[in-house]
Formats: sequence, C-alpha cells, structure tokens
Amino acid sequence: MKKSLSLLSAAVLTASCLSFTDTNANATDAAAKFYMKVPASDTYGLNDTRDMISIDSLDEDLTITAQIFFSNPTNSAWSVSPKWNSDSEYIKITNVNIPLEEGNLKEYAYAEKDENGNLTVARNGYDYSVNKNYGSHNFTVRSADGKALVPYGAESDSYELLSFDFTIDADTPDGTYEIFFTTDEDNSTRCAMDATQNHMIYKFPDNPPVVSGLKIVIGEGNAVSDYNIGDINLDGKVDSSDATEALSDYATMQTGGASSLNDQQKFNGDVNFDGSISSTDASDILNYYAYVSTSAGTPKSFLEYFERTVPEK
Repeated sequence: MKKSLSLLSAAVLTASCLSFTDTNANATDAAAKFYMKVPASDTYGLNDTRDMISIDSLDEDLTITAQIFFSNPTNSAWSVSPKWNSDSEYIKITNVNIPLEEGNLKEYAYAEKDENGNLTVARNGYDYSVNKNYGSHNFTVRSADGKALVPYGAESDSYELLSFDFTIDADTPDGTYEIFFTTDEDNSTRCAMDATQNHMIYKFPDNPPVVSGLKIVIGEGNAVSDYNIGDINLDGKVDSSDATEALSDYATMQTGGASSLNDQQKFNGDVNFDGSISSTDASDILNYYAYVSTSAGTPKSFLEYFERTVPEK
C-alpha cells in the first residue's frame, strides 16, 4: 500500500506542475473565476453550491433570476467580459439587468460612489450586446482610466457583477441543461489583467479564467442527489482510485479534451469547491485516503478531516 501511495503522490506532484503556457510570469498569479448562482426558492430544488437547480415537473413556464459573479483575488482586472448562453431552445435568456445604466444604478461588483455618497459610473464604462453569430449575451465593464477596477466590497465577488432572467418552457423534455459561459475563441469569456502595467488578456483557449455555469435538471429523479465528497467513481468509498480519476480528468481537460464525468462525479470530485477538478483535488483525496488507511478506530468523514463545509454559492 505504501508503494501505491508513493507512486500516486509522485503523479499528483507531476500534475501539479502543469500550467498554461504564459510569457508573463505575473499572469499566473491571477486566479480569476466567473460563476453563476440562483437564490433559494420553493419552486425548484437547489444544490448546496447554488449552481444547480432541479425541477420535478413543469405545469407552466418558469422564470428565474440568476446572478453572475467574478472572483479576482489579485484585484488586477481593468476589463471584465462574461459571455453566456443557454444550450437549449427550451431555456431562453429573457432579460439582462445591467447595474450601470443611468437611472437604474445599483450596487454591484465594481460600483462607485461620488463625494455625496451617491452611486456613479464616472470611472467605469460598459457595453452590452447580443452576438448575432453565437446568440450569446455579451457584457463588458472596464476602467475608463486604464487602471485596475476597484471592488465595491471586500472582494470582487462580494457583490454580483450583473444578473439576468431566464425562462424554462413548460414543454421542456426531461434532462440536464446548462446556461454556460462561452468558450469559443472569437466570443469567449475573458478578463484583461494589468500586471505591473503590462496588460495581459486572459481568454480561451490560452490562459482561460475558470468558469462555472448553471446546471438545470428537469424530471423527477434526475437531479444530483446526496453527495459523498471525494467519491468520484461512485463506489461508496474514497480511495486512491478516486484520486486517479481526478488526475485523469484533469489531464484530459488540460490537453483540450472533454470531461467524461457525469454531474454527480464532478460534484463529488471538486473537493475544494473551486468550480473544477484539478491536481489539487487529487492530492486532497490522496491525503484523505492515506489518513483513512492508517487511522485507528472510526475515521472522520472527508469534510470533517479537512474541516470544510459545502460553500453557499
């Protein structure tokens, strides 16, 4: 067993060294992320991270408001540009609520106040459009003076970037759908970073920000149910095979491939709740497996061992 753990540890360390090619060393410091969430409601089920809703059945069209957030720990973005769309004709984006429109200003990720304490757009500009080729909704907020945008709260995602409404048709067939951030090279979600006055544009396919869309599950019994954090292969336990699954999926995604994991597996595998499965998750799973393998008595659960709770996002 020690040999097995040793070999897998080496694999984790090797995978941890993988990174996107970048000519600017400062750029790798910016772990930017776009994500969506919806509020709790009696009309649909909501998973713990608030990025997946489940509906047993629909008697009539249902309209829901979703929020887009942008997390940028370095606070170095001078331009932020989410682009999003629905993957189904049954789920339509029906209204986009722009927080910078004159007469309709509200607190948002980069809101500003003037000397009288009133909301203003003096230093921030924005654009909104619907792409005629992709059908995606395109929103950009940028600093008018070329300096980094200043978060309104303690963090850039203390407040939403903007919100939108989407309507689910009553005739939507059972299945899993998604409102996603676009990753087409010509129409991609991106953010421009100002790293020591050297402007870098993060876009797909090179150096993409992390994106996490909204899953919509229609039909009784289709929703992602009770989870077991760390159990990627769904065999009821967390062990080295789950770490291997995480590394395999991570390697596939790094080389441009598509994940082979279903929604439940992705939910279980993102053990640090950052929106994706990576070598870090594999390492955490391996560490927990080592603990369970050597623990006397009843071992702690994965969440107890790492002293984590499922975040409310």
